[in-house]
This record gives sequence, structure tokens and C-alpha cells, in this order.
Amino acid sequence: MSFEFGVNLTTSSSDAWDFITDTQTWPLWGPSVREVDFPDRYIRLGAIGKILTPVGIWVPFEITRFDESRYWEWRVKGLKATGHRVIDMGADKCKLVFTVPFWALAYGVICKLALMRIKRLISKGLRSDARHERSNDANTITKLEGDLPKDIPDQLDKEKKMQVETKCFATLADKETCDYRNSTSYDLAEGQTVGHLADMAGVTRADIKTIFVNGRHADLDTMLSHGDRVGFVPAVGGM
Repeated sequence: MSFEFGVNLTTSSSDAWDFITDTQTWPLWGPSVREVDFPDRYIRLGAIGKILTPVGIWVPFEITRFDESRYWEWRVKGLKATGHRVIDMGADKCKLVFTVPFWALAYGVICKLALMRIKRLISKGLRSDARHERSNDANTITKLEGDLPKDIPDQLDKEKKMQVETKCFATLADKETCDYRNSTSYDLAEGQTVGHLADMAGVTRADIKTIFVNGRHADLDTMLSHGDRVGFVPAVGGM
């Protein structure tokens, strides 16, 4: 089961495809991507690389499906992540659809923001540059970033109003996404729960036995607040 989020674009499907498969554009429209470490500019089936997240953590990715000019999806840190579909709707018209796994529905707000950014960038003339990107001139991307309207608000900052500190113990611990020695900070939208946090941290819900929020027992449906300290404990050590 998955959820879909889409937007209509005033550009050809080929240009839209060039755009979303070009790793140099990802930091422009992907709220969860600050940098990309990848040997080539364009993704392909089986391609492996790393992305730098907003919290300063590098995580690996792999392109697990690639239907040329139509659809690609990936796994991030071993977890199935978003799918990206381009639907041709005629001359200079197409629809871009992101699919999100059911367990990551909270990520929908990120997808909506990404789609909005893509639409804005294309409205600034990116489609013509994407078509001729084979020159490998990165100056095009830099110029587009600088030319974005100054009055475009960073919707991510508005949506994400809470910062939560997270620790994972025993078999749930991961030094990159949820360490047990030093807490990992995550930004969440106001009103999100412990379950949403677990999804963002890549912690499988079924593996969690005990949850603490600010030193008190909690559950996956517990609402979080800015500054909360959350601990995830697996079913080990008699717990």
C-alpha cells in the first residue's frame, strides 16, 4: 500500500524526467537533501550514492527501479523510499507523481513541498536548461538557485515546528540515524507523534518494545512537543 502526491507541470515529460533524474538538481527541490555524493550526474538502475540530510548525516541510497522516461524509485539506508512517476499529457504538459510507502505517510508533507519547488523552478525556465544539460555545465544550476523569487517561503521551516532529541538502544541503535551515546535531532511538524519520529529515524515499529518521552513511558501515538527527549528500546535484556 502506498500514497500518491502529484502536480501538473507546464513542460514536456522528457524535460521533467531529465530534471528529477539529475542529482545536481536534488538539493534545489528536495527538502531532505542538502548535498549528493554520486559519481555521475544522472541516476540509473542499480546506482549507489549518498545524500546529506538536513541534520548533517550522510545516508546511502540505491536506485532499485528505473523505467526510462516513466518511473524510478530508490531505497534510502536500506528502506524503501519514494517513487517518482512522470505522466505524459501532451505537448509541454505532464504530471509528476511521488509515491510514498504506507509506513512513511508523514513524509507526505516533504513530498508536497518538493513538488511545489519543482513547479516553481520549472516556471523559472528550468525545462530548457534541463534539455541541454548534457554540457555538464553546473553554472546553470547555480544560476537557477540564485534566480528563485525571494518571496518564496521555505515551507519546510513552516511545516516543521518542533525539534526532538532521539536515542535508540541495543539492537535499534545506529550511529548515523539514532545513536545511543549521543542523541540525534529530528525536525517534525507540529502535531506529529512518536510513531512518525520512529519512521523518520528508520526504526521499525514492530521492533520497539519500550518508549520513553522525557523519562516517562509513552507509546507510538504519543504526541510530541518541541524539545522532547525520546528513547526507543527493543525487546532485549528482559524488558
